[in-house]
Amino acid sequence: MAAISARLAASDTHVRLVSRICNEFFLDSAVSCADLFKGELLTGLVFMAILRENVRHIDHASAEAKTYGGLTSPPPDEVREPVTIYVVAKVLGLTYETARRHVKRLVDDGYCVRLERGLMIPADVLLKPEMLRANERNLASFNALLHNAVRAGVVVEVGAE
Repeated sequence: MAAISARLAASDTHVRLVSRICNEFFLDSAVSCADLFKGELLTGLVFMAILRENVRHIDHASAEAKTYGGLTSPPPDEVREPVTIYVVAKVLGLTYETARRHVKRLVDDGYCVRLERGLMIPADVLLKPEMLRANERNLASFNALLHNAVRAGVVVEVGAE
């Protein structure tokens, strides 16, 4: 997939419009996330926080990011960095106990593993059919965000690098 570059024309007159477009994307993502975890949005957010922290060290523009950027090519487990419940709680603004309860649910359901140094979402979890469908839905929502931003004149130029 080609990289996308964009030039923004956003100004004060576009602030609410940008907000609406971003809200649509966020809500689509939130619904998709909740659907994965039996309607439990907070469990989904804890999952996403663990996942993000596991791969946070991979620069978005690096060769490594491109290698692991495909739908069926997530970073292997040995590249991931475990994260503690404390960090997850802090990232999401939750109490430790609330984060711990949602982590327990993820571990019990096989979406997350506990390691000596913390928590990790294994690569094989990301290859489950329901995860692949969620990623495809997220990509469609992101494409809609870009399309709406171009149509609204907020993004005036989008192209492949």
